[in-house]
Order: sequence, then structure tokens, then C-alpha cells
Amino acid sequence: WHQESILGVQETTLTAELQFGALNSVSLSGDLAIVGCRYMEAVYIYRRIFADGYFQWTDGFKLQSSDFDFDVYDFNFSVEHVHKQSFGTSVAVQKRTLLV
Repeated sequence: WHQESILGVQETTLTAELQFGALNSVSLSGDLAIVGCRYMEAVYIYRRIFADGYFQWTDGFKLQSSDFDFDVYDFNFSVEHVHKQSFGTSVAVQKRTLLV
């Protein structure tokens, strides 16, 4: 075994509090890696490809719940309120079927 890549996200710095890949939120099938991120209410899909003589992982494609939203109130200050759905807490993949 050897490390091929470190999977992450582009829009933020990952911290332990976001629970990226925690508990049951990672699933592998063939060249697909599915990683849930409970506190970002998101699931990321990574695909391993062979290019330039070695394997590499694509940037994650982000899925979010259609119920995910947030409110921003601005009266000389901003407050964001995220409606938590726990989307991405647990994931499973087999061939072309993904369960979140």
C-alpha cells in the first residue's frame, strides 16, 4: 500500500468539526470514492483515473440536499443560519448506485 492522494474540498479548509469522512461517511466502489461531510451538508464524489503513467484522483464533485439552505440577515451585521438535515452522515455506493 502507498498513498496516492489526499482527498479534500476546494471551497474551505477542512477541520475535524466538519466531520469530512467521519464514521460511516466513506464508501468505495471500483474507482469511485464517496465521502460525506455531515456539517457541510454535502457528499463529494471522487474518481480515480489513469493519466500520465500513474493513477490520480479527480477533484470532488459536490452534492447537496435540495433542502439545504441558509438565511443571511444584514443590518450592519451578517448572521447565517444553516438548516441542518444531516445530509452526508452516512453513504454507500455500489457500481452506479449511491445512497445518502
